[in-house]
Amino acid sequence: MDNSEHHSWKITNASGRQCEVPSVCFVIPAPDVEATEFSTRLEIQYKHLLTLWRTRHWNLKQALSKEQVFTQVKVIKSTSPDKVSV
Repeated sequence: MDNSEHHSWKITNASGRQCEVPSVCFVIPAPDVEATEFSTRLEIQYKHLLTLWRTRHWNLKQALSKEQVFTQVKVIKSTSPDKVSV
């Protein structure tokens, strides 16, 4: 198919025959309602999943941060004052 001209298109049919047809005879159909609804539901699910992931990721970072603080406190408590250099 060659649609470089605005008024007519050169097309090839299934048997390989080429012809030139007016461009106004092609109608683009309306979007499929079922496909549009599916894509909308998919987008909502994606946004929900992204929010859930961000929340869990933040909670995990907080838990790891607290664990690191507790580990450092244990290290500091176990260190004797003689070993500390100023």
